[in-house]
Amino acid sequence: MAFATSNGSKIAFETLGTGPTVVMQHGLFGNWHSWQDRGFVSALQADYQLVLIDSLGHGESDCPHERARYGLESRAGDIAAVLDDLGVERAHYVGYSMGGWMGTGVARYHGDRLSSLAIGGWDLKNGAAAAIAQMQIDNFADIIGAASDMSEEIAAGIRDGDRVALEACWDALGEIKGAVEGVVATGVPTLVWCVRDDPCFEAVAELANEIDVRFRAVDGDHVGAMTDLSRQSVESVQAFLAAVR
Repeated sequence: MAFATSNGSKIAFETLGTGPTVVMQHGLFGNWHSWQDRGFVSALQADYQLVLIDSLGHGESDCPHERARYGLESRAGDIAAVLDDLGVERAHYVGYSMGGWMGTGVARYHGDRLSSLAIGGWDLKNGAAAAIAQMQIDNFADIIGAASDMSEEIAAGIRDGDRVALEACWDALGEIKGAVEGVVATGVPTLVWCVRDDPCFEAVAELANEIDVRFRAVDGDHVGAMTDLSRQSVESVQAFLAAVR
């Protein structure tokens, strides 16, 4: 485990494999092991240098309580700081859910650092609005309760996490202005993938067609795409990276 410093905070990351650099950013309540546990690492590390980052407020990274620290520009800066620490100018980026949201920030604020962009389980245009409406979430306690029931991995992330930091992460996901424009402006190859049972599926598919980026539909629900049905997500990302490397 290594650490980069970004805005006074330690950002933990692990590097595995050799080849072109691929940054991988997990979702809310996860950590870098999420990619390892679901088969992404074993599928990719022979061909790429994987940079697996614990997001601010998660895993071994710092958990500051200043809400402003969790804004999109600041979090995108964390990714840039890790790349700087490694001496990497440009990298492929893969993010799921909150990690996809962070990817839109990298595109908007550090687009020159991207070789390609793969975003899963995130509606670039509307954010988490569809999920909030479907789950009837009114406050962070609701999301904690609903998420804890989704999988043991998520429940463990909540139990072991800093609730103030996690809530700040959740609140920051509402910052979506300029996301679509930022992604389009990078001009890099982009993949958007989404599960058919995700409440944002239709909106994501429509937007992908509208902005002319690659789209891949996979089976399952939002959590299933990274747990019991993760193989389809792994194959989608693997094929995309092979096409653009």
